Amino acid sequence: MNRGNGTLVLSWTVPASNGVTISGYDIQCSSDSGATWTATCTRGTGTTSNSTYSETLTGVTNSTAYLVRARAKNANATGAWRESAAIAALAAPGAPESVSVANSTYDGNIRRYPVSWNKPTGAASNESLAYEVQCSSASNPNSSQWGACGTHQVSSTANTSVSTQVSHGWNASVFKKIRVRTKKYSDLYSAWVEANTKYT
Repeated sequence: MNRGNGTLVLSWTVPASNGVTISGYDIQCSSDSGATWTATCTRGTGTTSNSTYSETLTGVTNSTAYLVRARAKNANATGAWRESAAIAALAAPGAPESVSVANSTYDGNIRRYPVSWNKPTGAASNESLAYEVQCSSASNPNSSQWGACGTHQVSSTANTSVSTQVSHGWNASVFKKIRVRTKKYSDLYSAWVEANTKYT
């Protein structure tokens, strides 16, 4: 089971059918170490790929640890419950604040754009946070028009101002938009915050 932004992703290997057709699964959640089980986790549309079944569960409370259990069933019978290890559904981190891009510099070969932002409101003063920075040469970029400078990974414990620099070679289109988001653990992200360069 994995966690995402306010979700839990449950997956398992599809059991051998032994000639019996599996028609679906029952899924239940527990936030009290298995003392009580409920079906209150909101289920998405399950998918099966390479014999692995996966389903995203929403309706869970952030920062609460959950156990999840599942069992296979068909029209005639149900299998035994199989239980996950406990994992917490966590809230997404706060978005970076006051994202801005200073005037770029150009040395005849490389154009450099200084990007700065502040730590999200509510983050602990000694908390180390990671950020991702992307660029676009489009004035109103769609989702496929980001990444002109790749994805820069920045980590910082700074209480307020954080900064980095992105660049491109002399023959590349200028960056018109730059965006930053906060990253926590390996799977939790804030919303992107965009800033214009002077070329917008």
